[in-house]
Amino acid sequence: MQELLLRLEKELQVDYRDDRIGSDRTDCMHFHEGYELVLGVRSENRCFLHDTGYAFSDRTLIFIPARLVHIIKYRPDTPYSRYVVNFSEAFIQKTLAALGCPGLLAELSSRNCLCVQLSPQQYFAVHGLFHALHTAYRRADGLPEARGYLSLLLLEAARLLPLGPSHPAAEMSAAHRLARGVARYLDENYAKEIVLEELAAQFYVSKYYLCHSFHEATGSGVVDYLQCRRILEAQKLLMQGCDVRQTAERCGFRTMQHFYRVFKRVTGTSPGAYRLPTEE
Repeated sequence: MQELLLRLEKELQVDYRDDRIGSDRTDCMHFHEGYELVLGVRSENRCFLHDTGYAFSDRTLIFIPARLVHIIKYRPDTPYSRYVVNFSEAFIQKTLAALGCPGLLAELSSRNCLCVQLSPQQYFAVHGLFHALHTAYRRADGLPEARGYLSLLLLEAARLLPLGPSHPAAEMSAAHRLARGVARYLDENYAKEIVLEELAAQFYVSKYYLCHSFHEATGSGVVDYLQCRRILEAQKLLMQGCDVRQTAERCGFRTMQHFYRVFKRVTGTSPGAYRLPTEE
């Protein structure tokens, strides 16, 4: 399992990536401490946000809340160009409050749909904001300007993202419907002991079909998703000052050794260091 928690090295990070066909890309499940905005420029991929799969194609705009488990499933041998903006709440909150929308991040995070396919006209405007943000970010004195462009992007996201589901369950493939149900079940029952055979029986499918369908829909294994969910919940408890042993028990780990090993693999640090960070 790869390291799943991607930390912000700065309060704002803006990146433009333009991969040629055949570039080495690996499906990755992860979550961020901060928020993320993504704009697909050229893409033929898919993404899985919490329990819903979306097409991640040209002109796709995605908002990803803090600490939301998400997976990018790449299609091999296809071009891939996109803008990605990662930012902390502290970086933008004062500006949003000054604009009269202090609850915008919370409102966006509560949306049922976090992904939208833009029309050519909408894409033209949004792409311009991403480009301006990227240009300002790369300048040594550009952070104040970048903060303004990011605020405009968030306001545009609030206007463009649908308030309801992007597509009804009837339009999903069987694999995606199963993956969505499994993800929701794991989100609600991560503290319990999960046995794949018993989980498959909950959904009236075989263990093989369960694992194959989940991976087909998300690009991730069932166990990897469960471990990610458990560590995410453990981090929340540790940040609240919960005892390490109690945290392990409340998040479904039967032994401390297993908890330490998985926590280190996912976050790159120990539970104790995460709960009590060393001040420099």
